[in-house]
Amino acid sequence: MKKALFLFAVLSVVSAQSGCKTIQSMDEKASSMVSDPNTKQSIMSKLVGLLGKQSGDQKESTISKIAAFGSRAVPSLVNALKGGDKPTKQGALETLGRIGPAAKPAEPEVQKAAQSTDPDIKSAATSALSKILGK
Repeated sequence: MKKALFLFAVLSVVSAQSGCKTIQSMDEKASSMVSDPNTKQSIMSKLVGLLGKQSGDQKESTISKIAAFGSRAVPSLVNALKGGDKPTKQGALETLGRIGPAAKPAEPEVQKAAQSTDPDIKSAATSALSKILGK
């Protein structure tokens, strides 16, 4: 199941970033990505990067895919909180909330986001914190 989810994530990134229109071209592009020695982190970072570029159902789908990785997604999401733009940070916070208590290592960065002067970031961080802390 984890391998299938990982391959699905790879194909999602390939599809979103490369504009591949056929299964064969997506498969070829995904194969070249999988040969990268840091593939898992690379794919996760690319998926997280999509959070700031998508909206609606696409963004919801990406959040669900990332959250399915659970605690393995946390480092990339924390990086997004540290250096992403506003939509990326909001998506990262929503994803961390969906991951719930398994995202506990992200708590310090989520706490920082909860102190933001931006009301949208502050709200997303407060919501994520309550889910991470199981409240």
